[in-house]
Amino acid sequence: MEVKMLILLKHDTKKYAYDTKSGAAVPLSSLQYKVAENVDLPLKPLCPTTLRYQLAKYDSTDVKRAYAYLYELYESKIINEDTDDNTANLLLVGEYGVGSAELGKEIIDTIRGRMGNDTQINLIGDCDFSEEIKSYI
Repeated sequence: MEVKMLILLKHDTKKYAYDTKSGAAVPLSSLQYKVAENVDLPLKPLCPTTLRYQLAKYDSTDVKRAYAYLYELYESKIINEDTDDNTANLLLVGEYGVGSAELGKEIIDTIRGRMGNDTQINLIGDCDFSEEIKSYI
């Protein structure tokens, strides 16, 4: 089963890139989200010319900047291309933590929908809604 480990989702008027390996839920601008929809991992250091053509209605400098942001996340291993097909992590704390029980639950539902109900979900960190997430899993 091929599983895309970078999951793009919209929640409560915000856009996120969720990575099953790092567990990060990275908030994205509309253009960053659009770029993420149009690229495949692994990312290359330079913004592909084809991407700039695909997103021609946007300023090319803005597209390059959005791509550079995603590439920085990729280089920092916040977004990854490889993972275990049967395990997903969910980061509850820090800059890229899920931030709310509602977002965490939506991510869990998305993981189960894409990877299957038998997927092991590991929580990373502890927060005020950890117990709610644990009981949801």
